Amino acid sequence: MNVCATGFIAFLTTWFALSVLNQTGRSRAARLHRADPFLLLPLWNFFAPNPGTHDYYLLYRDRNQAGELGGWQLVCPTHHRGWTSCFWNPGKLEGKVLADVVAMFAGSDELRAINGPALMLTLPYLVCLKMAIEARSPREGAARQFVVARKKGLTTDDDLLPILVSGFHSA
Repeated sequence: MNVCATGFIAFLTTWFALSVLNQTGRSRAARLHRADPFLLLPLWNFFAPNPGTHDYYLLYRDRNQAGELGGWQLVCPTHHRGWTSCFWNPGKLEGKVLADVVAMFAGSDELRAINGPALMLTLPYLVCLKMAIEARSPREGAARQFVVARKKGLTTDDDLLPILVSGFHSA
């Protein structure tokens, strides 16, 4: 083997070893990043720096003309996924939209600071309202209310914790 190939193999071996070390701890990664001005060492946060610990739900209920309230219904009910869902899972899009909208509410100080009618003009609010209205056609003259709620996980017995409760909207 020539000198050039040996040097290249040594470089790749060193790069691989430093890349593995870069994954093992924040303090070590910080030291390696200071010594890596060209950012050649990858940092893969397998479950993100702050992994999600809650599931989010969008529920709705109707109020009829007499003022009687119906029960809460899930907009995107959780259902059993078959083995084909790794190839074809069109229902995943609704869950992703809901997760993104909730992330907009939770991650934006500006959105959390908005109260009253101005909140109803924000994109996340309008997306939730659209999803709630389209979930099932309300009866004629009914008004619909939605709630964005979170729960610690599918298997826990925790109650749903409301994040945002809307007013009633005529459909």
